[in-house]
Amino acid sequence: MFLLIDGVASYSILLGGLISIVPNGYFAWKVFRFRGARNTPLIVKSFYAGETGKLIMTGVFFAMVFAGIKPLNELAVIVSFTIIVGLIATGWVNNARLGSG
Repeated sequence: MFLLIDGVASYSILLGGLISIVPNGYFAWKVFRFRGARNTPLIVKSFYAGETGKLIMTGVFFAMVFAGIKPLNELAVIVSFTIIVGLIATGWVNNARLGSG
């Protein structure tokens, strides 16, 4: 839909979404590798490693996009990043309430 309106806004929205999804996917992969009470120390260690990696990846991706992609609609990048993060968080909370997460 946005491609019909503005090509720059379209790829800016896509980049913002990828900046959100890729680091969060890495975090989920790191955290959910281990299960069970015996693996609690590994789970905690993976949680910290995943969160650290996620924050570093997010910062690096934002820097790469803002420094390397011209023209860019910065507002579209930030808004799409925020919306995707909000959707992920909402899904996580709803999953936890249902007892699935």
